[in-house]
Amino acid sequence: MKIKSVTYPSYFNAWHFAALEEWLARNADCSDCEYLLLYINKPCVVVGKNQSIWKEVNAEYLHTPGNTFVRRVSGGGTVYHDEGNLNFCVIAAFEDGKVNNYQLLHCPVVDALRAAHFPVEWSKRNDLMIGDKKVSGSAQFTNRVNIASHGTILVNANLDNLRAALKPNDFEVESKGVSSVRSSVMNLADVNASIKTADELLTYLLDYITEDTLTLTDANLTEINQMAEEKYATPDWILGRSPDSTIHKNGKIVISHGKIESLELAGVSADIAQPLVGTFYAVPFVRERLAEQQIAEEEINRILAILF
Repeated sequence: MKIKSVTYPSYFNAWHFAALEEWLARNADCSDCEYLLLYINKPCVVVGKNQSIWKEVNAEYLHTPGNTFVRRVSGGGTVYHDEGNLNFCVIAAFEDGKVNNYQLLHCPVVDALRAAHFPVEWSKRNDLMIGDKKVSGSAQFTNRVNIASHGTILVNANLDNLRAALKPNDFEVESKGVSSVRSSVMNLADVNASIKTADELLTYLLDYITEDTLTLTDANLTEINQMAEEKYATPDWILGRSPDSTIHKNGKIVISHGKIESLELAGVSADIAQPLVGTFYAVPFVRERLAEQQIAEEEINRILAILF
């Protein structure tokens, strides 16, 4: 079956790409073709739809200003993206036999990698491995009309930053959310030098796999931009979709729908803690709520150090 690439504007960011994947799954006409979306994000952490962001992401990284977080519409585990990581998404017509059948849907990508002398093999967990190192993970979303099957490919990613972002915390987080399976990883560029960057791999896969192009209309882009802005970039989606979580750090913080439900912390009095109930558990929101109580900046910083 013919495979078409998907073009998109240069201003797209991680939230736009998440919205584009969902939009394609819901709207693409896959009656006589499939689509291959390839893109590269600036540094961000992407969690699965049913994961607790507080359990999956290292707290220091999570609470550092300026870092970007995305929640996928698909399940699966947490991954780190940067300019050395290529993301791909195959959009095809739904069939029962395609559900979790990554070896079928990702076959064009895998064949292309092997043709470029990257000896990737499938693991039992549907990861792509070279030896005992993971180079690609996968997840899926379907509305039972189309199916979007996507994955990451580590080409020349900053693995130190990846490990820092996903480093397990030294305190307990209780949650019924799906937990990631930690794996040892490596970059394709460490295997051979035929493809050194994610940009080079993107160009190679487009040439090797696709035969035609889907160009989004202005009306399409309006819908995608709206979904990115009103869903994927919002704290209600990024934080609020997290399963209920309890953080045991300097006491106990109970979080429901992304917001503080209750907290008992050493060094924070009840009259300061109680007004924080109902606030998103993230530094900017808590800082703003503390400032509304006319607390001095030095004291705010002390409380934030306890909370986060």
